[in-house]
Amino acid sequence: MMLSAKFVAITVILLATCGVALAETESLPRGTAPIFLGMGKVDFEKITGAKSEACLECVTHEDRYVLLKTKGIFEDTSIPEGADASFFSGRLYRLGIGFEERLEKALPQFRVKYGPEKRHIDWNNGISAYIWEDGQTVLEIHHGTNKSQAFALFFEDKLLRRQLQDQYEKDKKAGIKRD
Repeated sequence: MMLSAKFVAITVILLATCGVALAETESLPRGTAPIFLGMGKVDFEKITGAKSEACLECVTHEDRYVLLKTKGIFEDTSIPEGADASFFSGRLYRLGIGFEERLEKALPQFRVKYGPEKRHIDWNNGISAYIWEDGQTVLEIHHGTNKSQAFALFFEDKLLRRQLQDQYEKDKKAGIKRD
């Protein structure tokens, strides 16, 4: 079957256009200096001075940290106080930091930088999230359901999160209960 020259030309133009659009967006960030997804727990503790929190709902090999004071830790001094970090098997899989920005300003900037969000979720607790994903990272902007003010950014490592979910299933089969 012969393809028409017009069909081939349109296909090439569409593919080239998509390629340019993809090339213009950045990979999703994996944290903010000096804390990045995948970093080790020991390095995190050296940088932050934090110690792991007791975590009743954590799965085996999961640790959580809550940082109330973050001034002087992050290179970006505009980050508000407070952060939380979750580790699985000694590696950072989820990082949450304060983010005080009006959505009408933040969303266009994120869309230009990372492309359109993959989805938007409204939870029943009055919190919503715009979510971007690539092959290894999930980036979430959390905001109130009134959609005016963002209050947190979350970075998540997809592979480590999948491993954590697998561990949860193993714990469940072994009869380990979580609160």
